[in-house]
Amino acid sequence: MEDRYFSSILRMGKLDSIDVTNFIFQKQFCEINFDGNPIESITNPTAFKIDKAKEYGLDGTISVKNCRLYQMMNLTDIGLDQPSEFYKYLKFSFDARDSNFACDCILAPILASELDRAQKFWVQLTEGYDNVTCMSPEKLKGVTVKYLVESGDLDGMICDEPEHCPKGCDCYSQPSQNHLVINCTDAGLQTLPETLPWGNRYTLLMEGNDINSLDERDYLKRVYMADFRNNPVKTLATDAVSTFPDDVQLTVDGDGLSQFTTEIKIDQLDQELLNCDPIDKLWQRLAVVVAVIISIVLGLAMIFLCFKPEIFLLYRHHILCRKHDFDNLYDVYICFDERKQLVRKWIFGRLSPYLEGNGYQVFLPCRDESLGESRVQIREHAINNSRAYVVVVSNGAFDSTRVEEDSLYSFADDLTIQMEFSNILDNFKSDSKKRIAVINFRQSENQSS
Repeated sequence: MEDRYFSSILRMGKLDSIDVTNFIFQKQFCEINFDGNPIESITNPTAFKIDKAKEYGLDGTISVKNCRLYQMMNLTDIGLDQPSEFYKYLKFSFDARDSNFACDCILAPILASELDRAQKFWVQLTEGYDNVTCMSPEKLKGVTVKYLVESGDLDGMICDEPEHCPKGCDCYSQPSQNHLVINCTDAGLQTLPETLPWGNRYTLLMEGNDINSLDERDYLKRVYMADFRNNPVKTLATDAVSTFPDDVQLTVDGDGLSQFTTEIKIDQLDQELLNCDPIDKLWQRLAVVVAVIISIVLGLAMIFLCFKPEIFLLYRHHILCRKHDFDNLYDVYICFDERKQLVRKWIFGRLSPYLEGNGYQVFLPCRDESLGESRVQIREHAINNSRAYVVVVSNGAFDSTRVEEDSLYSFADDLTIQMEFSNILDNFKSDSKKRIAVINFRQSENQSS
Protein backbone atom coordinates (compact mmCIF):
# COMPACT_ATOMS: atom_id res chain seq x y z
CA MET A 1 0.00 0.00 0.00
CA GLU A 2 2.38 2.63 -1.21
CA ASP A 3 -0.35 4.87 -2.65
CA ARG A 4 -1.21 7.86 -0.56
CA TYR A 5 -4.87 6.96 -0.52
CA PHE A 6 -6.25 3.45 -0.50
CA SER A 7 -9.45 1.54 0.12
CA SER A 8 -9.96 -1.85 1.74
CA ILE A 9 -13.10 -3.89 0.97
CA LEU A 10 -13.73 -6.75 3.42
CA ARG A 11 -17.47 -7.15 2.93
CA MET A 12 -19.62 -10.22 3.60
CA GLY A 13 -16.91 -12.14 5.45
CA LYS A 14 -16.89 -14.04 8.71
CA LEU A 15 -15.13 -11.52 10.91
CA ASP A 16 -16.63 -11.56 14.41
CA SER A 17 -14.42 -8.75 15.78
CA ILE A 18 -12.22 -5.89 14.60
CA ASP A 19 -8.80 -4.99 15.96
CA VAL A 20 -8.53 -1.22 16.44
CA THR A 21 -5.29 -1.28 14.48
CA ASN A 22 -7.29 -2.47 11.44
CA PHE A 23 -8.76 1.01 11.00
CA ILE A 24 -6.99 3.44 13.37
CA PHE A 25 -3.74 4.36 11.70
CA GLN A 26 -2.08 7.54 10.55
CA LYS A 27 -2.00 6.67 6.84
CA GLN A 28 -4.79 8.34 4.91
CA PHE A 29 -7.43 6.18 3.25
CA CYS A 30 -10.68 6.51 1.35
CA GLU A 31 -12.74 3.64 2.77
CA ILE A 32 -12.39 0.52 4.87
CA ASN A 33 -15.52 -1.56 4.38
CA PHE A 34 -16.57 -4.32 6.81
CA ASP A 35 -20.23 -4.43 5.74
CA GLY A 36 -22.12 -7.68 6.26
CA ASN A 37 -19.63 -9.31 8.65
CA PRO A 38 -20.92 -10.78 11.94
CA ILE A 39 -18.76 -8.32 13.87
CA GLU A 40 -19.85 -7.98 17.50
CA SER A 41 -17.01 -6.04 19.13
CA ILE A 42 -13.91 -3.93 18.62
CA THR A 43 -10.85 -5.33 20.38
CA ASN A 44 -7.40 -4.04 21.30
CA PRO A 45 -5.21 -7.10 21.94
CA THR A 46 -1.94 -5.19 21.42
CA ALA A 47 -2.88 -2.40 23.87
CA PHE A 48 -2.64 0.22 21.15
CA LYS A 49 -2.56 3.85 22.35
CA ILE A 50 -3.34 7.01 20.43
CA ASP A 51 -0.33 9.25 19.82
CA LYS A 52 -1.67 12.69 20.72
CA ALA A 53 0.89 14.34 18.48
CA LYS A 54 -0.76 12.79 15.41
CA GLU A 55 -4.10 12.65 13.63
CA TYR A 56 -5.63 9.44 12.28
CA GLY A 57 -7.53 8.65 9.07
CA LEU A 58 -8.05 12.12 7.64
CA ASP A 59 -11.37 12.25 5.73
CA GLY A 60 -11.63 8.44 5.45
CA THR A 61 -14.71 6.31 6.15
CA ILE A 62 -15.04 3.11 8.20
CA SER A 63 -18.19 1.22 7.17
CA VAL A 64 -19.71 -1.49 9.40
CA LYS A 65 -23.24 -1.47 8.02
CA ASN A 66 -25.44 -4.52 8.61
CA CYS A 67 -23.04 -5.94 11.20
CA ARG A 68 -23.74 -7.18 14.69
CA LEU A 69 -21.51 -4.55 16.24
CA TYR A 70 -22.74 -4.26 19.78
CA GLN A 71 -20.18 -2.23 21.70
CA MET A 72 -17.58 0.44 20.94
CA MET A 73 -14.04 0.33 22.26
CA ASN A 74 -13.36 1.92 25.64
CA LEU A 75 -11.75 5.33 25.29
CA THR A 76 -9.26 4.75 28.08
CA ASP A 77 -8.14 1.53 26.37
CA ILE A 78 -6.78 3.55 23.45
CA GLY A 79 -5.22 6.27 25.62
CA LEU A 80 -7.91 8.95 25.56
CA ASP A 81 -8.69 10.75 28.82
CA GLN A 82 -11.53 13.03 27.77
CA PRO A 83 -14.51 12.36 25.45
CA SER A 84 -13.67 15.45 23.39
CA GLU A 85 -10.33 13.87 22.44
CA PHE A 86 -12.17 11.15 20.52
CA TYR A 87 -13.11 13.58 17.77
CA LYS A 88 -9.87 15.57 18.06
CA TYR A 89 -7.51 12.78 16.98
CA LEU A 90 -9.80 10.48 14.98
CA LYS A 91 -10.49 12.35 11.75
CA PHE A 92 -12.32 9.62 9.82
CA SER A 93 -16.07 8.97 9.81
CA PHE A 94 -17.83 5.85 11.09
CA ASP A 95 -20.85 4.43 9.25
CA ALA A 96 -22.76 1.94 11.41
CA ARG A 97 -26.17 2.14 9.78
CA ASP A 98 -28.49 -0.83 10.35
CA SER A 99 -26.48 -1.88 13.40
CA ASN A 100 -27.74 -2.11 16.96
CA PHE A 101 -25.52 -0.74 19.70
CA ALA A 102 -25.31 -1.20 23.42
CA CYS A 103 -26.07 2.34 24.56
CA ASP A 104 -23.89 1.94 27.61
CA CYS A 105 -21.19 3.71 29.57
CA ILE A 106 -18.67 3.14 26.76
CA LEU A 107 -20.77 4.87 24.11
CA ALA A 108 -21.98 7.66 26.43
CA PRO A 109 -18.68 9.62 26.62
CA ILE A 110 -18.33 9.39 22.83
CA LEU A 111 -21.80 10.89 22.31
CA ALA A 112 -21.34 13.50 25.04
CA SER A 113 -19.96 16.11 22.64
CA GLU A 114 -21.24 18.83 20.37
CA LEU A 115 -23.77 17.54 17.83
CA ASP A 116 -21.89 18.93 14.82
CA ARG A 117 -18.69 17.12 15.84
CA ALA A 118 -20.60 13.91 16.55
CA GLN A 119 -22.33 14.05 13.18
CA LYS A 120 -19.01 14.41 11.39
CA PHE A 121 -17.80 11.14 12.90
CA TRP A 122 -21.08 9.23 13.02
CA VAL A 123 -22.43 9.14 9.46
CA GLN A 124 -25.75 7.79 10.68
CA LEU A 125 -26.37 10.92 12.75
CA THR A 126 -26.55 13.20 9.71
CA GLU A 127 -29.93 14.31 8.37
CA GLY A 128 -32.04 11.38 7.24
CA TYR A 129 -30.16 8.62 9.09
CA ASP A 130 -31.90 7.71 12.33
CA ASN A 131 -32.11 3.93 12.12
CA VAL A 132 -29.26 3.11 14.54
CA THR A 133 -31.09 1.99 17.65
CA CYS A 134 -30.07 0.87 21.10
CA MET A 135 -30.21 -2.84 21.88
CA SER A 136 -29.56 -2.34 25.59
CA PRO A 137 -30.01 -1.46 28.39
CA GLU A 138 -33.69 -2.35 28.63
CA LYS A 139 -34.67 1.22 29.46
CA LEU A 140 -33.23 2.49 26.16
CA LYS A 141 -34.12 -0.46 23.96
CA GLY A 142 -35.42 0.79 20.62
CA VAL A 143 -34.26 4.39 21.21
CA THR A 144 -32.21 5.81 18.33
CA VAL A 145 -28.66 6.98 18.91
CA LYS A 146 -29.54 10.14 17.01
CA TYR A 147 -32.23 10.96 19.59
CA LEU A 148 -29.77 10.51 22.46
CA VAL A 149 -27.30 12.89 20.86
CA GLU A 150 -29.86 15.55 20.01
CA SER A 151 -31.67 15.41 23.37
CA GLY A 152 -28.53 15.16 25.47
CA ASP A 153 -30.35 12.73 27.77
CA LEU A 154 -27.55 10.24 28.44
CA ASP A 155 -28.42 9.30 32.05
CA GLY A 156 -29.74 5.91 30.95
CA MET A 157 -26.43 4.96 29.28
CA ILE A 158 -24.94 2.82 32.03
CA CYS A 159 -22.74 -0.26 32.42
CA ASP A 160 -23.23 -2.96 35.01
CA GLU A 161 -20.19 -3.45 37.25
CA PRO A 162 -20.62 -6.93 38.75
CA GLU A 163 -17.02 -7.41 39.88
CA HIS A 164 -16.73 -6.81 43.66
CA CYS A 165 -20.35 -5.63 43.75
CA PRO A 166 -21.77 -6.47 47.24
CA LYS A 167 -24.27 -9.31 47.41
CA GLY A 168 -27.83 -8.13 46.89
CA CYS A 169 -26.67 -4.79 45.42
CA ASP A 170 -26.86 -3.28 41.96
CA CYS A 171 -23.65 -1.60 40.79
CA TYR A 172 -23.37 0.42 37.60
CA SER A 173 -21.32 3.26 36.17
CA GLN A 174 -23.10 6.34 34.81
CA PRO A 175 -20.75 8.61 32.81
CA SER A 176 -23.34 11.36 32.32
CA GLN A 177 -23.23 12.01 36.09
CA ASN A 178 -19.58 11.05 36.43
CA HIS A 179 -20.18 8.50 39.16
CA LEU A 180 -20.45 4.80 39.95
CA VAL A 181 -23.68 3.93 41.72
CA ILE A 182 -23.72 1.29 44.45
CA ASN A 183 -27.42 0.65 45.03
CA CYS A 184 -27.80 -1.55 48.11
CA THR A 185 -31.31 -0.43 49.05
CA ASP A 186 -33.00 -3.10 51.23
CA ALA A 187 -30.08 -5.50 50.66
CA GLY A 188 -29.97 -6.70 54.28
CA LEU A 189 -26.48 -5.32 54.96
CA GLN A 190 -25.34 -5.06 58.58
CA THR A 191 -22.03 -3.30 57.90
CA LEU A 192 -20.50 -1.26 55.14
CA PRO A 193 -19.13 -3.43 52.28
CA GLU A 194 -15.41 -4.11 52.54
CA THR A 195 -14.75 -3.63 48.80
CA LEU A 196 -16.55 -2.08 45.84
CA PRO A 197 -16.05 -2.10 42.07
CA TRP A 198 -13.29 0.35 41.27
CA GLY A 199 -14.44 3.90 40.58
CA ASN A 200 -13.32 7.50 40.90
CA ARG A 201 -16.59 8.83 42.31
CA TYR A 202 -19.18 6.82 44.24
CA THR A 203 -22.84 7.25 45.06
CA LEU A 204 -23.84 4.94 47.92
CA LEU A 205 -27.55 4.13 48.23
CA MET A 206 -27.81 2.20 51.50
CA GLU A 207 -31.37 2.96 52.55
CA GLY A 208 -33.35 0.31 54.42
CA ASN A 209 -30.51 -1.86 55.74
CA ASP A 210 -29.44 -2.86 59.26
CA ILE A 211 -26.23 -0.83 59.48
CA ASN A 212 -25.70 0.53 63.01
CA SER A 213 -22.21 1.99 62.63
CA LEU A 214 -20.42 3.87 59.87
CA ASP A 215 -16.92 2.41 59.99
CA GLU A 216 -13.86 3.45 58.04
CA ARG A 217 -13.43 2.08 54.50
CA ASP A 218 -10.76 3.08 52.00
CA TYR A 219 -13.31 3.87 49.28
CA LEU A 220 -15.10 6.46 51.46
CA LYS A 221 -12.63 9.12 50.30
CA ARG A 222 -14.17 8.81 46.81
CA VAL A 223 -17.82 8.98 47.96
CA TYR A 224 -19.58 12.22 47.07
CA MET A 225 -23.11 11.16 48.09
CA ALA A 226 -24.25 8.57 50.62
CA ASP A 227 -27.79 7.81 51.79
CA PHE A 228 -28.15 5.84 55.05
CA ARG A 229 -31.80 6.56 55.80
CA ASN A 230 -33.85 3.89 57.59
CA ASN A 231 -30.76 2.34 59.16
CA PRO A 232 -30.32 2.02 62.95
CA VAL A 233 -27.12 4.07 62.84
CA LYS A 234 -25.88 4.76 66.38
CA THR A 235 -22.25 5.69 65.78
CA LEU A 236 -20.43 7.86 63.26
CA ALA A 237 -16.84 6.69 63.61
CA THR A 238 -14.35 9.54 63.62
CA ASP A 239 -11.96 7.85 61.21
CA ALA A 240 -14.83 7.12 58.81
CA VAL A 241 -16.21 10.66 58.81
CA SER A 242 -12.74 12.16 58.41
CA THR A 243 -12.24 9.98 55.31
CA PHE A 244 -15.23 11.48 53.49
CA PRO A 245 -14.50 14.38 51.10
CA ASP A 246 -15.36 17.84 52.45
CA ASP A 247 -18.24 18.26 49.97
CA VAL A 248 -19.89 14.88 50.64
CA GLN A 249 -23.70 14.79 50.83
CA LEU A 250 -24.37 12.48 53.77
CA THR A 251 -27.92 11.54 54.80
CA VAL A 252 -28.33 9.74 58.15
CA ASP A 253 -31.42 9.36 60.34
CA GLY A 254 -30.34 10.93 63.62
CA ASP A 255 -32.96 9.45 65.99
CA GLY A 256 -30.71 6.62 67.16
CA LEU A 257 -27.38 8.44 67.24
CA SER A 258 -25.62 7.97 70.57
CA GLN A 259 -22.24 9.32 69.49
CA PHE A 260 -21.60 12.30 67.23
CA THR A 261 -18.08 12.80 65.97
CA THR A 262 -16.33 16.14 66.31
CA GLU A 263 -15.03 15.75 62.77
CA ILE A 264 -18.31 17.26 61.54
CA LYS A 265 -18.07 20.96 62.30
CA ILE A 266 -21.14 23.07 62.92
CA ASP A 267 -20.36 25.30 59.94
CA GLN A 268 -20.49 22.24 57.70
CA LEU A 269 -24.06 21.30 58.62
CA ASP A 270 -26.96 22.27 56.40
CA GLN A 271 -30.64 21.43 55.96
CA GLU A 272 -30.00 18.44 53.74
CA LEU A 273 -27.36 16.95 56.04
CA LEU A 274 -29.60 17.31 59.08
CA ASN A 275 -32.73 16.27 57.16
CA CYS A 276 -34.49 19.37 58.45
CA ASP A 277 -37.82 20.46 57.09
CA PRO A 278 -37.35 23.53 54.90
CA ILE A 279 -38.17 26.81 56.59
CA ASP A 280 -41.18 28.64 55.24
CA LYS A 281 -39.58 32.00 54.49
CA LEU A 282 -42.94 33.78 54.19
CA TRP A 283 -44.13 32.70 57.64
CA GLN A 284 -40.69 33.50 59.03
CA ARG A 285 -40.88 37.04 57.69
CA LEU A 286 -44.47 37.45 58.94
CA ALA A 287 -43.43 36.25 62.39
CA VAL A 288 -40.62 38.80 62.48
CA VAL A 289 -42.96 41.59 61.35
CA VAL A 290 -45.60 40.64 63.95
CA ALA A 291 -42.95 40.47 66.69
CA VAL A 292 -41.63 43.91 65.73
CA ILE A 293 -45.15 45.39 65.68
CA ILE A 294 -45.98 43.89 69.09
CA SER A 295 -42.71 45.21 70.53
CA ILE A 296 -43.41 48.69 69.16
CA VAL A 297 -46.98 48.68 70.52
CA LEU A 298 -45.84 47.51 73.97
CA GLY A 299 -43.07 50.10 74.00
CA LEU A 300 -45.46 52.90 73.05
CA ALA A 301 -47.96 51.72 75.67
CA MET A 302 -45.28 51.82 78.39
CA ILE A 303 -44.17 55.28 77.31
CA PHE A 304 -47.78 56.49 77.29
CA LEU A 305 -48.47 55.11 80.78
CA CYS A 306 -45.29 56.62 82.23
CA PHE A 307 -45.53 60.01 80.52
CA LYS A 308 -49.26 60.44 80.01
CA PRO A 309 -49.47 64.09 81.17
CA GLU A 310 -46.40 65.12 79.18
CA ILE A 311 -47.64 63.35 76.05
CA PHE A 312 -51.02 65.04 76.40
CA LEU A 313 -49.39 68.46 76.67
CA LEU A 314 -47.17 67.87 73.65
CA TYR A 315 -50.07 66.48 71.62
CA ARG A 316 -52.28 69.38 72.58
CA HIS A 317 -49.63 71.98 71.89
CA HIS A 318 -48.27 70.68 68.57
CA ILE A 319 -51.22 68.77 67.12
CA LEU A 320 -54.41 70.39 68.38
CA CYS A 321 -53.09 73.90 68.49
CA ARG A 322 -55.38 76.35 66.66
CA LYS A 323 -55.27 80.08 66.07
CA HIS A 324 -56.19 81.98 69.24
CA ASP A 325 -59.04 84.34 69.54
CA PHE A 326 -59.18 87.00 72.22
CA ASP A 327 -62.88 87.04 73.10
CA ASN A 328 -62.24 86.31 76.81
CA LEU A 329 -62.93 88.42 79.89
CA TYR A 330 -59.66 87.48 81.55
CA ASP A 331 -56.18 86.72 80.35
CA VAL A 332 -55.07 84.78 83.43
CA TYR A 333 -56.93 82.93 86.19
CA ILE A 334 -54.77 82.24 89.25
CA CYS A 335 -55.64 79.14 91.30
CA PHE A 336 -53.98 78.66 94.71
CA ASP A 337 -54.60 77.59 98.29
CA GLU A 338 -55.95 80.78 99.80
CA ARG A 339 -55.28 79.52 103.33
CA LYS A 340 -51.52 79.80 102.85
CA GLN A 341 -50.38 83.23 103.96
CA LEU A 342 -46.96 82.98 102.32
CA VAL A 343 -48.54 82.01 99.03
CA ARG A 344 -51.11 84.84 99.26
CA LYS A 345 -48.36 87.33 100.02
CA TRP A 346 -46.28 86.26 97.03
CA ILE A 347 -49.23 86.25 94.62
CA PHE A 348 -50.64 89.61 95.74
CA GLY A 349 -47.23 91.19 96.15
CA ARG A 350 -45.39 89.91 93.11
CA LEU A 351 -47.17 87.60 90.67
CA SER A 352 -50.38 89.54 90.17
CA PRO A 353 -48.72 92.99 89.98
CA TYR A 354 -46.18 91.65 87.50
CA LEU A 355 -48.85 90.21 85.20
CA GLU A 356 -51.09 93.25 85.45
CA GLY A 357 -48.12 95.52 84.91
CA ASN A 358 -47.57 93.77 81.60
CA GLY A 359 -51.10 94.40 80.47
CA TYR A 360 -52.75 91.12 81.44
CA GLN A 361 -56.28 91.03 82.86
CA VAL A 362 -55.92 88.84 85.99
CA PHE A 363 -58.69 87.15 88.00
CA LEU A 364 -57.84 86.42 91.64
CA PRO A 365 -60.68 84.42 93.24
CA CYS A 366 -60.43 85.86 96.75
CA ARG A 367 -60.01 89.40 95.41
CA ASP A 368 -62.35 89.66 92.46
CA GLU A 369 -65.38 87.76 93.77
CA SER A 370 -68.53 89.82 94.33
CA LEU A 371 -70.03 89.67 97.77
CA GLY A 372 -73.33 87.85 98.09
CA GLU A 373 -72.83 85.70 94.99
CA SER A 374 -72.05 81.99 94.82
CA ARG A 375 -68.31 81.43 94.94
CA VAL A 376 -68.61 78.31 92.82
CA GLN A 377 -70.58 80.02 90.07
CA ILE A 378 -68.33 83.09 90.03
CA ARG A 379 -65.20 81.01 89.77
CA GLU A 380 -66.71 78.71 87.16
CA HIS A 381 -67.68 81.70 85.03
CA ALA A 382 -64.20 83.22 85.37
CA ILE A 383 -62.52 79.92 84.51
CA ASN A 384 -64.67 79.47 81.42
CA ASN A 385 -63.81 82.97 80.25
CA SER A 386 -60.06 82.95 80.87
CA ARG A 387 -57.37 82.42 78.22
CA ALA A 388 -54.80 80.89 80.58
CA TYR A 389 -54.46 79.45 84.07
CA VAL A 390 -51.71 79.66 86.67
CA VAL A 391 -51.86 76.92 89.31
CA VAL A 392 -49.65 77.44 92.37
CA VAL A 393 -48.91 74.22 94.29
CA SER A 394 -47.99 74.56 97.96
CA ASN A 395 -47.43 72.31 100.98
CA GLY A 396 -50.57 70.67 102.26
CA ALA A 397 -52.41 71.40 99.08
CA PHE A 398 -52.52 67.68 98.21
CA ASP A 399 -54.46 64.88 99.79
CA SER A 400 -51.84 62.67 101.49
CA THR A 401 -54.16 59.69 101.52
CA ARG A 402 -54.02 59.26 97.72
CA VAL A 403 -51.49 56.98 96.08
CA GLU A 404 -50.49 59.44 93.36
CA GLU A 405 -49.31 62.02 95.83
CA ASP A 406 -47.82 64.44 93.25
CA SER A 407 -50.68 64.24 90.76
CA LEU A 408 -52.42 67.46 89.81
CA TYR A 409 -55.69 65.58 90.01
CA SER A 410 -55.32 65.27 93.82
CA PHE A 411 -54.83 69.00 94.28
CA ALA A 412 -56.56 70.56 97.34
CA ASP A 413 -58.52 68.87 100.05
CA ASP A 414 -61.00 71.72 100.17
CA LEU A 415 -64.14 71.00 98.17
CA THR A 416 -64.24 74.44 96.55
CA ILE A 417 -60.63 74.27 95.41
CA GLN A 418 -61.14 70.72 94.16
CA MET A 419 -64.08 71.83 92.04
CA GLU A 420 -62.14 74.88 90.89
CA PHE A 421 -59.14 72.89 89.78
CA SER A 422 -61.29 70.20 88.17
CA ASN A 423 -63.03 72.88 86.14
CA ILE A 424 -59.65 74.30 85.05
CA LEU A 425 -58.49 70.90 83.83
CA ASP A 426 -61.71 70.27 81.95
CA ASN A 427 -61.45 73.60 80.17
CA PHE A 428 -57.79 73.08 79.40
CA LYS A 429 -58.34 69.62 77.91
CA SER A 430 -61.41 70.52 75.90
CA ASP A 431 -60.17 73.79 74.38
CA SER A 432 -56.82 73.85 72.61
CA LYS A 433 -56.76 77.64 72.84
CA LYS A 434 -56.33 77.46 76.60
CA ARG A 435 -52.93 77.46 78.31
CA ILE A 436 -51.87 76.35 81.78
CA ALA A 437 -48.79 76.95 83.96
CA VAL A 438 -48.07 75.09 87.20
CA ILE A 439 -45.79 76.73 89.79
CA ASN A 440 -44.30 74.56 92.55
CA PHE A 441 -44.21 76.83 95.59
CA ARG A 442 -43.38 74.09 98.11
CA GLN A 443 -39.61 74.58 97.91
CA SER A 444 -39.95 78.28 98.73
CA GLU A 445 -42.16 77.42 101.69
CA ASN A 446 -39.62 74.91 102.99
CA GLN A 447 -36.77 77.43 102.74
CA SER A 448 -38.74 80.14 104.53
CA SER A 449 -39.63 77.80 107.36
